[in-house]
Amino acid sequence: MNNKEFDEFIKIKIQDLVDRIMEKEKLSFENALNFLYKSKTYEVLLDESSKLWHLSTEKLFLILTDEKQNSKVNFPDYV
Repeated sequence: MNNKEFDEFIKIKIQDLVDRIMEKEKLSFENALNFLYKSKTYEVLLDESSKLWHLSTEKLFLILTDEKQNSKVNFPDYV
């Protein structure tokens, strides 16, 4: 995947994830963005080589909420 393709794909993935955060955490759009942007999960998601972007929105949400609850990131072994 080239950089442009990745950038377009990741925008969609992030929007889906923000929508999920808004729904599950009952947050406004701005607060959902902060919830995501201030996470290590987001930082790793932006790194194409991490392959985290391969995961479903639901799995990413679970990783993100686990990070928020435990103050650490637990990525699946297969990432």
